[in-house]
Amino acid sequence: NRPQGGPFPVYTSFGRSSAKYGHCTWCSTAVSRQLAMRAIICETLGDPTSPLGSGVLRLATDVSTPKIEPGNIRIRVAAASLNFPDALQVKGQYQVKPPLPFIPGSEVSGIVTEVGPSVKGFKVGDQVCGVKQGGAFAEEVVVPAAAAWQVPAGVDVAAAAGIPIVYGTADLSLRHRANLKARQTVLVLGASGGVGTAAVQISKVVGAHVVAVTCGADKAAYLKQQLGADVVVDTAAPAAAGQRLHKLIAAAAPKGVDVVFDPVGGTALLESLKCVAWGAQYLVIGFATGEIPKSDDQRCSGLDDGVFCLQESDDHQDWPMSCNAHLETLTMAAWVSVYPLQPQAWSLWL
Repeated sequence: NRPQGGPFPVYTSFGRSSAKYGHCTWCSTAVSRQLAMRAIICETLGDPTSPLGSGVLRLATDVSTPKIEPGNIRIRVAAASLNFPDALQVKGQYQVKPPLPFIPGSEVSGIVTEVGPSVKGFKVGDQVCGVKQGGAFAEEVVVPAAAAWQVPAGVDVAAAAGIPIVYGTADLSLRHRANLKARQTVLVLGASGGVGTAAVQISKVVGAHVVAVTCGADKAAYLKQQLGADVVVDTAAPAAAGQRLHKLIAAAAPKGVDVVFDPVGGTALLESLKCVAWGAQYLVIGFATGEIPKSDDQRCSGLDDGVFCLQESDDHQDWPMSCNAHLETLTMAAWVSVYPLQPQAWSLWL
């Protein structure tokens, strides 16, 4: 029973017959909060694509549930997204290197089951999505309230797990740093990846002319037919024939591009710099190729304020705070409920 005026967090055992149970803090009655959960554990660094249980990742069934601290909320996980940094972290190639063993995953959605002290704006039962450095590939996760957002009505809670990082990154870069406007031309490299597809969609919502670069006919068709890219540059055949990327971009955007959205790096950066219009913005999002290119100042002299690099903090705490103003005004989750944005979700339950 709940004491008069006291908190009453709702817990669930997920129907697990093997769950360990806690006890009510106000009486001796057992409550169905499970103290052990399933989670994917990374025990050694290596290839994240190896089958679960035969490589560096395994499914553990008796992991202690995380403790909640002031300023945090507990989420019963509906879905956790898989981002490129997660794979890099398992390989030991990401800038944030948690001690082994650890639970991967940094982006999650689900139902609030407990609200920590000093938290405002959330209550038990809310559908939310959030960001946390590690711990998302589990049945429960505790995230800072400052890094969590309500999922609007009409947005699938599972799909919402794919919103904060990729759509937040693309939105911060394109609308708030590059100040992308309607009728400007934006070049999206790696357009069929996570942040790439988000960048294509947000650019179309803004009203920009989108030139999307990818490799492969299926990816090109998806970008053109499903996401509405104005021009798709499929590099598969030209690259095999030795044709340079900057020539393909120049043919697609003969007047130059106003904004470059680059999560790829490597030679793609050098090729794209040859195609920018005067006063363009170059957004360095990441280096999926694994190569950080070097460029002389002359190639950047025509860019407005040079090259902008988006870098998150190690614990993801600065990222939601820096985005807080516009996320509160018009969150990417709200955009998904209003505009035809398409977070991609595939069902996989272990």
